[in-house]
Amino acid sequence: MVIALACAGCFTLAGCGPVVALAVAGAAGAAGASGGGGGSGGGGGGGPIAPPPGAPVPPLAPAPPLVGPSGLSASAVSATRVDLRWTDHATGEFGFRVERRVRGGGSFLQLGTAPPDATTFADQAGSPGTDYDYRVLATGPFGESTPSNTAEATTWLAVAGISPGAGPIAGGTSVSISGAGFRAGATVSIAGTPLVNVVVQSATTISGVTSTTIAVGPGDVVVSGPNGSGVLTGAFNYRLGLAAVGSAIALGGPGATRTAPPPHASARANTWASSASSLP
Repeated sequence: MVIALACAGCFTLAGCGPVVALAVAGAAGAAGASGGGGGSGGGGGGGPIAPPPGAPVPPLAPAPPLVGPSGLSASAVSATRVDLRWTDHATGEFGFRVERRVRGGGSFLQLGTAPPDATTFADQAGSPGTDYDYRVLATGPFGESTPSNTAEATTWLAVAGISPGAGPIAGGTSVSISGAGFRAGATVSIAGTPLVNVVVQSATTISGVTSTTIAVGPGDVVVSGPNGSGVLTGAFNYRLGLAAVGSAIALGGPGATRTAPPPHASARANTWASSASSLP
């Protein structure tokens, strides 16, 4: 703001000079210094304002929770493999954690992981004839989702061996089959012919007796049960030869054995010989 003083009459200023201008620094000058937003020295009003020292910092907004998978299913496809499938609802997940436990065996343990957006997983580390429970969780930068539903599966049984490994086509050979995962109600066939008198003695042993067949040579041993089937290819060799009690072996294959004649066969033969010699 400028104040102008004029020299007039007896009121004079030293030198009685021209108008004296007094520049007064006022609010206008200060406003001009701070209000020049278009210049390089002004324009600080548009940036963030730092809180004063000691001021409380507002908390961050919580991260949205991960949505867990749903519709988990488990299907056994062999004695050691179970295939899992689920629906993915998560966004921005790092991946999935797959957990397994033996049914009735306590806590779930991590079995493996799957990448982001995955909807399948193959468990290839199962044991034959075992009941398993499965669940899946999504994992992300701020934790994990709630678990999926629990899915159940039972791996198939497995056949390991048969003893003895051969017998006559007439049947009657008692055999013992070894393996894993055998359960009550299991059935057995050899070369397509059912075994009789089958007894599931334990989860690892089945006994039975071969029946008459027309198959000759190596035959597959097939065990079927409520938890799938197992095959031992060409494990039992059917031999030619008759093995019924009291009959002679007419056709002898490798390793065939001769059976004893029926009781009193010699006596009947002697009687016939005596009768024949007395003929005229």
